[in-house]
Amino acid sequence: MSDWATVSARKMFGGYGLYREGLMFALIAEDELFFKADSNNVAQFERAGSRPFVYRSKDRSVQMS
Repeated sequence: MSDWATVSARKMFGGYGLYREGLMFALIAEDELFFKADSNNVAQFERAGSRPFVYRSKDRSVQMS
């Protein structure tokens, strides 16, 4: 990614959040890479077979974008 931009990582959800210019764009958790999606690109990720990152809070499952 060095040709794209400087990328930093911060610990998050037992993995690492990946940031470009202070904005999180992906998460590495349990040896998997999850890219953030929005209404403009979520269908493309779904067609490619991607699934959202889901974590368990105290009493429920939480799905991230």
